[in-house]
Amino acid sequence: VPPTNHFTQAPSLVQFSLTPDGVKILYQAAFEGVTWAMIVAARHAQWVDAHAMKAGTYAVGSPSCRQTGSSVSALTPTEITLHGCTLKRGLPYRVFVYTEGAGTTYSDGTLSSAIEAFVPDVSLSYTDPGPALTNTPSSDAIQVKFTAVATDAGAGAVLEGRLWAMVVKEADELQVEPRLVKEGVMAFGVDSCRVKARDIMTLTEESVNLTGCYLEHEKTYLTVIYIE
Repeated sequence: VPPTNHFTQAPSLVQFSLTPDGVKILYQAAFEGVTWAMIVAARHAQWVDAHAMKAGTYAVGSPSCRQTGSSVSALTPTEITLHGCTLKRGLPYRVFVYTEGAGTTYSDGTLSSAIEAFVPDVSLSYTDPGPALTNTPSSDAIQVKFTAVATDAGAGAVLEGRLWAMVVKEADELQVEPRLVKEGVMAFGVDSCRVKARDIMTLTEESVNLTGCYLEHEKTYLTVIYIE
């Protein structure tokens, strides 16, 4: 007997949305129904089931860091925002989503797989205006500059970080995430058109010179910069 509801798009974290305050989750359910979502410490993930989801057992944060029996439409991309989660940096968490059909009186739906959630020890961002081109791109070369800044260790903190960079098609923008940047998935060109885990310092202007990119004229590309 099939479950009363299941996912046609497995729940995933919205790119770059994870912070100590919470996260955004995107999913799609097969049928009209109801959904629960919560975050737990990684050590508790093995005990999460449909009953724990409904009761909020092991959930971290305030009530706003849970979704409890919210309505969901069939075959509609749906975004959940969890906030007030007070996630601790450097500790592993897992995110779960559970959905079941409308009107059921049993816990007979589908529980998502555990989604890894890890907030880095220190968050890095960019000083305004962010990464910017320093030359007119050619089919072979792109130059970008930026300055990194610590977001929650004090704006004047001088910290070490790491940099990854690559070039992708404009059409691939929504698929890009940190893991793929690190692995070079969808990257154009040869190795010299990527930066892999280069050491950087906050409050120091960094230059990124990408060559051997083999870009086509009259097409649009994106230079992706990721720092941590």
